[in-house]
Amino acid sequence: MKYPTLVRTAILAMALAAPGGVTVRADVIKLDVSATLVPLTGNCSPTCTLGGDIVIDNSSGAANNGFVSAEVTASEFSPSVGPFIHFGGIMPSGGLTELTINDSNSGLTLAFTTPTAGSLVGYTGGALSSDTALGANPEFIWSLSSGSLTQAVVPAPLIGRGLPTVLALSGVLFGAKLLRRRNRGPLAA
Repeated sequence: MKYPTLVRTAILAMALAAPGGVTVRADVIKLDVSATLVPLTGNCSPTCTLGGDIVIDNSSGAANNGFVSAEVTASEFSPSVGPFIHFGGIMPSGGLTELTINDSNSGLTLAFTTPTAGSLVGYTGGALSSDTALGANPEFIWSLSSGSLTQAVVPAPLIGRGLPTVLALSGVLFGAKLLRRRNRGPLAA
């Protein structure tokens, strides 16, 4: 193989192996759930809290109205409820968006303001509305005291993770250059 062809092949291999070639979907985001609820007909011991995360696709045309997954846990509720992992629906309600997620017996309805009521398109997090509520069977209800959905921070990629590939291919090119010089003799450049 001629040296210029080898160089072009190596450059193509580095471009394909480089980590920057990976496509990342910025429209799928993770929202951290943080909320405190007060009992209307249930109990708290001592404070009822929600935590966990919800993953949404806030682009237009997303499946399930933008809902991807949920893992919302409930602490100190009596009776015990959660985790909320099943999609119950998304709908507009009085200018807000209501997202319902369920466990086997309970429903958690998170109410919040989005750019378009009833849609997650363009949503990146914010305060929960006082319309947020949790119902366990018909007789137990808790309402929101305070809470928010906050976009989770995604860590930056590791610096230098493509370095081993670059070093290996550079070594191959250097070896090819030495081999070419050896085959031509000591005066070849």
